[in-house]
Amino acid sequence: MQKSHVQAPAPYLAISKEYAFAHFPNETTSVTLQRPGKSKKWNPRFYKRKHRSMYMLRGQWLDFVRDNHVLKGDICVLIPMKGGRKFTFTVHLLRATATLSRGKERNDSGGPSKPPYFVPCKSRLSKYQKKIVERKVQAIQSEVPIYVAIMRKSSVGASKGLTLELGSRYATSVHLPARGQTVVLQCRKNIWEAKMVIHSSKRWYLNGGWSKFVRDNDLRIGDICLFELKKNERKLTMMVHIISREQF
Repeated sequence: MQKSHVQAPAPYLAISKEYAFAHFPNETTSVTLQRPGKSKKWNPRFYKRKHRSMYMLRGQWLDFVRDNHVLKGDICVLIPMKGGRKFTFTVHLLRATATLSRGKERNDSGGPSKPPYFVPCKSRLSKYQKKIVERKVQAIQSEVPIYVAIMRKSSVGASKGLTLELGSRYATSVHLPARGQTVVLQCRKNIWEAKMVIHSSKRWYLNGGWSKFVRDNDLRIGDICLFELKKNERKLTMMVHIISREQF
């Protein structure tokens, strides 16, 4: 998978001319994608260009990417079904060995490995912090990777314009919106609204209501927040799990 195949708002999957001739329709129409052992199906649109030099899947291809957390570097193997519904493909995902937590590989086997998480490139967890974070992440059992943010002066200091950056690797992995919008933060049965803004199309930040969230939860430098993106919510929603610095 290349960047254009997985990045919102309009990713597409290019299909080689030879494979399109052999297995895809002779016209622009919808096809069906499915994953092994899963009942859900996706119906992206197969586009056949008039000049016949480019063939692609679009439309619900974005839904497939989001639902299956497809990332740059992953490999998708499309196997056409024999018999049954015409133009149906089973998609096998081969995950790239991208590091989510330091020294760990992504796992798509569904086995009991520790849930993945992202730590910003410029941050480093101590051995004891890492142990506590991994224990907490495993207990959360999130369907998508969790973002681990160590609170710094720019995030929780005395300044009125507090901001928290959400790493670009994390934002790409969980497919955060490509445009700024309101995000609901949930913590300890309470909710706050903050603004999510994007700078230069590649850096995501929380501001606005983030300052109130910091004050109401008495966040301090050295505390750690785990951000869990909630799926299937009407509004963009993140559950925030706080680990106070005293635990370290």
